Amino acid sequence: MLAAGIDRTVDDTMPCVGEIEDFEDFREQMWLFVHEGAFLFELPLGVLDHLPEGIVQHGPWPAEECSRCLLTWFDHGWIELDALPEHLSCWSSDDDLMRDSSDENIRIVENDRARAILGAPQMWTNDRPEGLVCLVPADHAPSSDFRQLWLDAISPPG
Repeated sequence: MLAAGIDRTVDDTMPCVGEIEDFEDFREQMWLFVHEGAFLFELPLGVLDHLPEGIVQHGPWPAEECSRCLLTWFDHGWIELDALPEHLSCWSSDDDLMRDSSDENIRIVENDRARAILGAPQMWTNDRPEGLVCLVPADHAPSSDFRQLWLDAISPPG
């Protein structure tokens, strides 16, 4: 979780193009996005950390690299995609959604559909249901105590 005094906001002013300048920061921020339950559309935009000593910008990142990172974790069985109650009406069919046993209001995106969404970052917009799903650690994912295991699973681009 975030340390006290840190406020994170999505930076929607920056384009999501170019290369990753700081790969270690990219991996760390992707890990935080998963553990904070971020929406997919937020990832390529980057984030601003509002610290007592000033604002720190992370990203933006190429959507394809965000996708590659998330697919790695998904293929390990470490993440899933959740549809929140307020976005269920955006889905044309419930066929791709399964009831979450821990919260009857949340729906988990079925695995094949989730993998297709993660592999198609062009769909990660805030006006599509695919962009409005939340990243969450899967029940059997390594705990946040094993953060380095998550980070080491992601290799540098290229």
